[in-house]
Amino acid sequence: MKTLLRLFLQGLLYLAPIAGTVYVLYTAFGFLDGLVPTPYPGLGLLLSVVAITAVGFLGQYLLRLPLVGLVDDTLERLPLIKLIYSSIKDVMKSFTGQKKGFKNPVLLHLNPATPVYRIGFVTDEDLTDLISGDAAHLVAVYVPHSFAISGQLYVVDPSVLKPVRSGGTDVMKYILAGGITGSGDDHDPEEPTVSEPTSAS
Repeated sequence: MKTLLRLFLQGLLYLAPIAGTVYVLYTAFGFLDGLVPTPYPGLGLLLSVVAITAVGFLGQYLLRLPLVGLVDDTLERLPLIKLIYSSIKDVMKSFTGQKKGFKNPVLLHLNPATPVYRIGFVTDEDLTDLISGDAAHLVAVYVPHSFAISGQLYVVDPSVLKPVRSGGTDVMKYILAGGITGSGDDHDPEEPTVSEPTSAS
């Protein structure tokens, strides 16, 4: 019975990541393809990609026009709309590399009385527009939650931060997975193990 269970877990270990990846890609494809309804599967996705690329191409020139700058400034000032617009804009700039986002992982020591750290990202090193006086040297650190898309923002003294050697992408994956990924072979030798399929990174 234990052998059958081990074989089942072995098969699950191989199939679950593949099935999950296929499902996410299939769902994303269906959503993007449905943005432009066409009788041919895939054509809507192609047209969406072409349209987004065309907007990016035109945007290089349109951003220089006073009218575009006026619209951007207006959206940045309107109550409520400013919160939504600026947040989405900053997040997209982070993911596209136009703005520093989750690229500076650190260990955050919140309580000096305990040797417990949290892993986060320095998202803003200049808070002079937000804070003045003796606290102007503080930095913003975002700490994502594991198995969730939420997190907490801390404003702390740089002295309580320690650098992390790994890159931002690996650290984010490590946090979201609750520390499961990248932990090495720290298993109990008395417990049966399931060999994980190797993948090129």
